[in-house]
Formats: sequence, structure tokens, C-alpha cells
Amino acid sequence: MTAQQVRHQRDLTIVQVVPGQVHLSFDTRLTRDVEILPKVTGTFAAGEQIAKVLVDPERITITGPQHHVEMVDAATTDPVDASGTRTERTFVTNVYVPDALVQVVQPLPVRVTVIMQKIAPAGNGH
Repeated sequence: MTAQQVRHQRDLTIVQVVPGQVHLSFDTRLTRDVEILPKVTGTFAAGEQIAKVLVDPERITITGPQHHVEMVDAATTDPVDASGTRTERTFVTNVYVPDALVQVVQPLPVRVTVIMQKIAPAGNGH
């Protein structure tokens, strides 16, 4: 590139263009569906644990440069703090992909339902 090839206002003078060359690489755009793996945290009452976590929707469509999209195994959610949940509770949260070059096509709120269960006491002889 030379100074003559750069568009500029008349009252500016281009002295030098550094670097004189730019290398570009192009990647095909890819769109595909991936599962959503919710991030659930929390502390629970003694004798209780998470039995199941449901996500609605279960999958989300992502798009971006092909080699970046191919590296994404799943989308995730903002952390959901399920502390104190006794039976079942639904949270509404956001979904995202950790790669900034990959976008969620329609970023809708995601419903994460945490279902609890009681842990059977150990050593009851059965």
C-alpha cells in the first residue's frame, strides 16, 4: 500500500503507510446447533442433593467462522445459584458461548429447572 492509495481529508497528508502489506485469511461461516450445559451452583440442606437439571430449550443455534464453531462442544448459562432449593425450582438465565467470535443466533432466555432428592442414609443394612 502506498500513501496515494489511502483515502483522507484534504487537510491531512499521509507520510507513510506501515506495514505496506496486510495478509488476510478467510474462513467459511458455519451455523449449527449445540446443547446447552447449565452451570448450577449452591449449597443445600444436609441429606439433599441435585437429582436432575432440565434446560429449556435443550439446544441453541450458534454461528461464526467455521473452525471456531467446530471447536464449540456446547453453550453454557450464566451461573444459577440454587441454594436452598428443597424440591424443585426454575430459574431464568442467559446462554452464551465462551468464544467471542461465535455468536448465539437468537439469544433467548433459558429456563433451568433444578430438581432435588433426598440422599438415603448410608448403612441401613439393606
